Amino acid sequence: MDIKKNTLKERKGGILRKYINCLIFGLIIGLFNFNAFAFELASEFVDSEYGYSIKYPLDWYSKINRSGMVLADINTKDNKSGLQIRVTQSNQSIDDYVLRYIDKFKQDMQAQLTNQEYMLIDNKKAYKISFQANRRGKDYLLLSYIMADDQTARVFIFQAGVLYDQRYEIIPVLDAIAGSFELK
Repeated sequence: MDIKKNTLKERKGGILRKYINCLIFGLIIGLFNFNAFAFELASEFVDSEYGYSIKYPLDWYSKINRSGMVLADINTKDNKSGLQIRVTQSNQSIDDYVLRYIDKFKQDMQAQLTNQEYMLIDNKKAYKISFQANRRGKDYLLLSYIMADDQTARVFIFQAGVLYDQRYEIIPVLDAIAGSFELK
């Protein structure tokens, strides 16, 4: 009988030790992940001419850029990553527009489509499209977020790029920036 009591005590101690070790490991991993991707969209760019706003982190900057389709740029201070806000008119459905956009983008940028998914931007159906391309000897992940405003037949396109090996730290920020877009 004493043997069974000792075995039970050992099992309880082992389970408790494993639980504590898992808890500590989880906290360490959680802190690492939180710090690696911690950012706040504390700055806001408002474009009253085109009627929209978009938020971005304090350590990024924005500027109006009226060149063709491009309305504005939002970039990291070191210009290693950024996002261009573009607008065009289209009477096509968003789905048809995106199909045509993907074909043209692949051809123009010599890029390979890697992913296409849906998301909501300003409570409207939007697309997030990922491409991989080589530019000046470096691999890049190129992202396009596309949303249509059916009332005005305008299509907003957020084109972003990041060095492929830095994608995991920048994509959450770009997703959050695109997701903060609001028509006014």
